[in-house]
Amino acid sequence: MANKKTIETKTAEAILQSGSETFTVAGQDYEVSKPTVATVIMCSELISQIPEVRDVDPENIVYEVLRVAKDTKIIGRIAAVLILGAKRVLEHRKVSVESVEIDETDYVAQNILLEYSPKELEMLITGRLTKLEIGSFFGLTTSLAEANILKPTKARSEVVD
Repeated sequence: MANKKTIETKTAEAILQSGSETFTVAGQDYEVSKPTVATVIMCSELISQIPEVRDVDPENIVYEVLRVAKDTKIIGRIAAVLILGAKRVLEHRKVSVESVEIDETDYVAQNILLEYSPKELEMLITGRLTKLEIGSFFGLTTSLAEANILKPTKARSEVVD
């Protein structure tokens, strides 16, 4: 019973971001940022760049994966954005690698692709997407879209009796 957290404790942890996740990439720990709308939008923009994967017979799935794999490096960047968060990505931080300064997001993305197995990458991305509060974002965008559909199409003065 002592291990159960109250709703107040869970809420406080969410607000204070205690119990946050940390990912280690290339020996560097990255504390995951809190979910933001900007991160959802940035991920959506990146996901739109993934090539279309055709519906194929399960016997030919290997060929389809190999056909598109060369064009899916963006998946590393998606994972990096999910770890760093949009705010940090937009800061364009630099990291020094062998006396060369490179973009932190590119560095993290490249190292994720080099170090993570496909299963680990899948777990990272799906796990982080789950914690981005996508449901709340969907509810917000759906509500706003409905409000847009319901807005009057003509001003009252233009309505003929």
